[in-house]
Amino acid sequence: MITAALMMLHLSAAPVQAAPAAEAETAPAERTLDAMHAAASAADGEAYFASFTADGRFIGTDATERWTLPEFRAYAMPYFSQGKGWTYRPSAR
Repeated sequence: MITAALMMLHLSAAPVQAAPAAEAETAPAERTLDAMHAAASAADGEAYFASFTADGRFIGTDATERWTLPEFRAYAMPYFSQGKGWTYRPSAR
């Protein structure tokens, strides 16, 4: 009887649904990243840059690569206007 009571007490203290709460918190960021990746892949510069805040920064794949939004727009828009983009496929988040 004591074993059963201790087991019930232990199980009642265990978290039940931690994963859905975490997914709910990260879902907006994941949707934004997916939209940005889709826009870049389609060479849709307007949609791509609309995802940034006014003070946004682009952080490249190189550790030293940091761009302000105006700098990166000036670099990327000529490629986008030629229909050239890039495709990223996330492997894990």
